[in-house]
Amino acid sequence: MRIALVANSYPPHSRGGAGRIAFLQAEWLKSHGHEVRIFVPEPFPMETGDPAIVTFKPQTTTPFADLPKSNFLSRLIFHLEDLSPNITLVESVRAYHPDAVITHNLTGCGWGSLKILSQSGIRWLHILHDVQMFEPSGQILFAESFASLRRLWRSFWAKQRSKALGSPHTVISPSTWLLQYHQSFNLFSNSIAVVIPNPIQIANRELRTENLEPRISNFEPRTSNFEPRTTYVERPCSEVSAKECRTANYEPRRSDIAWVKRVLYVGRVSKDKGAEVLIQAWQLFQHSLDASGSQRPDIQVPSSRFKVHLVIIGSGPYLETIKKLNDPSIECLGALDHDKLADYYSSASLFVFPSLLLENQPTVLLEAMSAGANIVASDIGGAGELLQGYGTLVPAGDSEKLAQAIKDQLQKNPDLALADSILSQHDIDSVMERLLKSLSE
Repeated sequence: MRIALVANSYPPHSRGGAGRIAFLQAEWLKSHGHEVRIFVPEPFPMETGDPAIVTFKPQTTTPFADLPKSNFLSRLIFHLEDLSPNITLVESVRAYHPDAVITHNLTGCGWGSLKILSQSGIRWLHILHDVQMFEPSGQILFAESFASLRRLWRSFWAKQRSKALGSPHTVISPSTWLLQYHQSFNLFSNSIAVVIPNPIQIANRELRTENLEPRISNFEPRTSNFEPRTTYVERPCSEVSAKECRTANYEPRRSDIAWVKRVLYVGRVSKDKGAEVLIQAWQLFQHSLDASGSQRPDIQVPSSRFKVHLVIIGSGPYLETIKKLNDPSIECLGALDHDKLADYYSSASLFVFPSLLLENQPTVLLEAMSAGANIVASDIGGAGELLQGYGTLVPAGDSEKLAQAIKDQLQKNPDLALADSILSQHDIDSVMERLLKSLSE
């Protein structure tokens, strides 16, 4: 099948998880014998040398890539201009003569473009990622002010964008929560709606057991800005990286051991992502640690050598505020390439997701789960639907309950059987087979 994939971002020039989902889909389709061409708006770093990527000029005065740093008036003009079809995109897709079109986030692509293409009878499948169909910013904050006025604002944009976009043959939503949110604005009433989880690709994932024998290993991430340390790991060797396992049978002298549990955060370091709440919770958690370090009661650890560190990976406006605290228990690593994250997930005892934004199906939760880390997440958006009882949920914005949950979950083993069940639902092969079935029906 010849497939055109349209997205407003795509790796390596990608903002957020939607671009990575589009990439995983495109690579899977190509590896299974389908011909795929990806259409993305300029600017795009074409030094990637991928002949399957086609760029098109945006029709808006302000390019989509510059939108985050634009003022309100410029953003408003952008969104109004973006309702019209991008004729360059339409002609490029038509020239490709695809059998089907898969669309992802379309802000910056011209919302009316696909309506024109669908009139020629091309099979069209649209994938939801967030709320931008009715909220131009793509973000809705928990417990936001002026809720009634914001509802009117979103109803206006839902009507305008729905009119411009038209009706895809099929709409795929990764979560029931996100689909129902769109339906509350009367969106996609003439389309077939299907809930199919986002795919996740886990390299060499091995079968795991409930036998969490503690091991001591030297963990050395593949990056120069993270100090290697001897780490106390609460998972069997079958779950940790090959780098860890190579030294797992070496037992250093007790006096040489730095007993470290790592709590990991990965994402934009901003208040709306819960960074401020996380730091408040971390300070409360540090104050609550007793003399024994709150370690597992069945493991005797010298309290003088026991440490719990918060590792923050990501960049954002709140990062400098955290650095100024000069807290030795907080390690800020900045933004890292996605392929470097696996080591940090594997070394974490606990992953925290304190977001204040209504998010759909955060990929970071799946990545942490696949590494065997326990999870504490805000009970917001589609997080609860995704986790299905794995780890624990806390009210968004409640630093005291977040601190207590961190303390509690550090002393609990993750439910690996449940994790495997959840991850199997996101297996890329089964997800893509379901997507292709929807595309052909």
